[in-house]
Amino acid sequence: MDNDNDDNTAEHTVASTRVASPVGPLVLGASSKGVVRLSFSTDAATNSDPTNSDASAGNSDASAGGRDAGAERWLRLLSSELTAYFSGALRQFSVPIDWSVVTGARLEVLRALYTSVGYRKTTTYGRLASTSGHPGAARLVGTIMGSNPIAIVVPCHRVLAGDGSLGGYGPGVPLKRQLLELEGSLPATLFD
Repeated sequence: MDNDNDDNTAEHTVASTRVASPVGPLVLGASSKGVVRLSFSTDAATNSDPTNSDASAGNSDASAGGRDAGAERWLRLLSSELTAYFSGALRQFSVPIDWSVVTGARLEVLRALYTSVGYRKTTTYGRLASTSGHPGAARLVGTIMGSNPIAIVVPCHRVLAGDGSLGGYGPGVPLKRQLLELEGSLPATLFD
């Protein structure tokens, strides 16, 4: 394929922006292939780029050389889809994900979560471990959920503890509860 160099360059060029949301400011990042970051502005991850490039959060330029039209397109689509999600009108994101920022078990677990746990559904760390091909690795799944670079779209908020409790959430358990309530998937036993 004669555009291999373009593909490699695209993987390392990230456009990012901050957007307002009902749960606070979000940092969005995208390459020409799709979304690489969606984090809460209070996350430590907002200060680092998942691709280890020089692009910084809040910088809408893809690189010093200018904007990447493909990345900007995905940022606009993601922003629009987030507005629809928070209004209750969107149940499945269509914006593509650029999975190049994750590898190994982390990639397997995040992809399994993305493809198998839909809107109004939840799973447990243990079940997700099994679904992703890592039975018995619930703690590994918990660690991976804490390092998810694409929150909400790759719905780590839908992963609960084995006893049915909310478990942890990097940006805070109250935010996890808020997202689950928005989706209508918070089990009644968790209202206590």
